[in-house]
Amino acid sequence: MRQRPDFGIVVLMIVIAIVLAMGVFLLALVIADRPGTATTEALPEGPPPNTVYVANEPVTLFVDPNQRPFIVQPTAVPEVVEQPVPEPAAAAPESAAADVTTLGGGGQPATDRIIFIGYQVQPGDTLFRIQTNHVTSIALMARFGISASNLVVGNILNLPVGDPNACAPWRPYVVLRGDTAFGISQASGISLQELQARNGLDANYSIFESQVICIP
Repeated sequence: MRQRPDFGIVVLMIVIAIVLAMGVFLLALVIADRPGTATTEALPEGPPPNTVYVANEPVTLFVDPNQRPFIVQPTAVPEVVEQPVPEPAAAAPESAAADVTTLGGGGQPATDRIIFIGYQVQPGDTLFRIQTNHVTSIALMARFGISASNLVVGNILNLPVGDPNACAPWRPYVVLRGDTAFGISQASGISLQELQARNGLDANYSIFESQVICIP
């Protein structure tokens, strides 16, 4: 004859099963009713999606599922380099009035102290006689092609002489061989420095034969 299970054990097992079921049910309710923890903290800003860095420069990678991926580089912003503004060049001073040291009397440059006059050769004329009677010299005449062969009576010479207007109120003088600036200044009654200033002589008081200078 089959033995029947103990009724008390069966009841105990049923009670345990009911308790476990209720415990699971209550635990599920507690979990469902528990509020979630919302975070309002802003996520740190990061690079946009599909961004990579090439040589420390961000580039965005766009992917089209139907095409090959391509890279779009950010538009380079040209660097503005400030160019130094050049200072305006100082205006050149206006030409000062010509210094008397570079001019003869009357404000004429030393190279313009010669003029030409028409001279008709006279009987007995020699180069020395013409030099004595006019503000010229044998060397000055030679500079302009006049020689003894030109001294034909009646011939008209284009005679170079010192220009009196270039030396006014002084007078022109043609330097002869052997002349010195010191000797001319002494004979003219002026200082060597005054002769130098009036005629634009250099620091060595240089003069040359056939040069036209101005003296008192």
